[in-house]
Amino acid sequence: MRRIAGQRPYGGDDGPSAAELLLEETRRAEDLQEGAGTALDQVAGITTGFAGVVVSVLAGGDGWPTLIAAVLAALSAVCGVRAMAIRTTATLRPVALLERFEGTPRAEAEVAVLATAALLHEDRAERLRKKRWWFSTAGGLLVGAIAVLLLTLTLDAVNADHEATAPTEQIGPTPDEEVDG
Repeated sequence: MRRIAGQRPYGGDDGPSAAELLLEETRRAEDLQEGAGTALDQVAGITTGFAGVVVSVLAGGDGWPTLIAAVLAALSAVCGVRAMAIRTTATLRPVALLERFEGTPRAEAEVAVLATAALLHEDRAERLRKKRWWFSTAGGLLVGAIAVLLLTLTLDAVNADHEATAPTEQIGPTPDEEVDG
């Protein structure tokens, strides 16, 4: 048997309506989305701060690899700030709802509020998707900056080690000397 929104389950008056249950579930989903948005803001802030540290460390460096790493870290910071700038909070406006549904039967108002809450849920989900994309981009750029930095340091260390162990004496004749023979 199909129930109409607003009708009590099993035809009784003691339980919540289907619309009330769906609205409650929508509120729980909203809380989860808000928590996810807050968590992303926190890690995006940490990523942005770390990118700033990497840029400041590389500021005095020279060479193309250092410049590339600094640019990647700076872009990471920009993407992290962009991720934090996306707000995921979207709520119902109670005054507007009150004005719109004054005198409307409860079941009809519940369905309308539920529909609006569902639209807001979808809007928050889209904003969270964008926030995640910007955060992922920031993280990828920061990893790239650190990889370039580590590669540069490793190559510099290998070159310095190679130069330190290279013989300093000329073995064999120099181009100025004659070879007997």
